[in-house]
Amino acid sequence: SWVWFSQRVSTHHDELIRSLRELIQPTIAALAEEELYEAAVELLSDILSNYSGFLTEDHYKSLFSLFETQWSHERYQRLVEGDFEFDSIQFGQLMLALGDSKVEALIHSIDTRSSRFLARLRGLLSARGFPVSEDKIFVAALEFWSTYVETLTDSIYSEDEEAKVWVSTATSHVLEAISAVWQRVAYPAGSVLAGWDS
Repeated sequence: SWVWFSQRVSTHHDELIRSLRELIQPTIAALAEEELYEAAVELLSDILSNYSGFLTEDHYKSLFSLFETQWSHERYQRLVEGDFEFDSIQFGQLMLALGDSKVEALIHSIDTRSSRFLARLRGLLSARGFPVSEDKIFVAALEFWSTYVETLTDSIYSEDEEAKVWVSTATSHVLEAISAVWQRVAYPAGSVLAGWDS
């Protein structure tokens, strides 16, 4: 793909990289097109997970804006209400990949948009169904929150005392995530458990 090609291109080819970056906005727009969704979501998730430096701040703004749209809210609702079809899981993985790629910025942000996005990521921990056996996004969401906590801990101990106005907000998100996980990790009723593969 063109993104992987850009990784191999020397930094002396800035014009080529710039031309390739111009393909990101149409790819983001393609998410809303049903016939293009699968290819677009896979590509964006891969870029966010493996080559996030390819994206510019404008690309990130577009992605965060995407998660504020009605289209996104409907997909998110389907996922947390127990729709674990492939396209729903891909949507959740895109959210988590965006969160992972901007985890430090999300930790340091105290604005409402970041808080809403983190609340939705936390909501993935509470998707309907038993974790792992039915809820197919729980483990990936738990891994994101583990990364969030590790990064938060590193940030707290590596910065000046005075510059930490974000700590209480970030810690609050962690406590709410822990509460969501705690409620989900209880064993189900014996009759449900008996129906599971051992």
